[in-house]
Amino acid sequence: MTKNKVKAIEYTIILLGEPSVGKTTFFNKFIFDKKKFNYISTISVDFETKTIEYNNKKYLITLYDTAGQERFKSITQAYYHLADGFFIMFDLTNEHSLNAIKNWIETVLFDNKNNIFLILGNKDDLNNKISDDDINEVLGNYKHLFIKTSAIHNINIDEAFAKLIDMIEDENNLANLEEKKSIKSNSFHLKRKKNKENNQSNEDNDKCC
Repeated sequence: MTKNKVKAIEYTIILLGEPSVGKTTFFNKFIFDKKKFNYISTISVDFETKTIEYNNKKYLITLYDTAGQERFKSITQAYYHLADGFFIMFDLTNEHSLNAIKNWIETVLFDNKNNIFLILGNKDDLNNKISDDDINEVLGNYKHLFIKTSAIHNINIDEAFAKLIDMIEDENNLANLEEKKSIKSNSFHLKRKKNKENNQSNEDNDKCC
């Protein structure tokens, strides 16, 4: 007897951030588990898929690597509607990339139905990093959505995907709950309306007899 295969849950995740923060290294490490990296700047958009297992579930992740240069932003934003979630990355040794984080957050939040994101501070393996106090000051209300990673040394990459998957599924569960509440509420109001119409009809019949 053939055993039914469990279908993987499909999520699309987009990597965002300034140039040279490590997005392509992160992408290659996750998708291909590359040990060595030759830096080539991403031109516009690249994507690959990978199947992973987490919490006894199978997930098919489509990961988009995007160019950080200003001239490509209008192109990469055209892909935002595909995303279930975003990684927004900065370089822990580069203050400019940190200061640009809020601009990237705004592009995700602006007119985008799926605005779930996790902030990645990459290159945690290097020295001369920005202080935690400075990072928290810049991130402000978003500091709870931040984790440190090292793409080259595979630090917190799996953890980043696990956390973002949890965030996506929490949002989906909430949306499903709200939808059920809405359906139940609509059903209740329709039932009240029907009862009211039936009562009115009975009253009219009493008057005419």
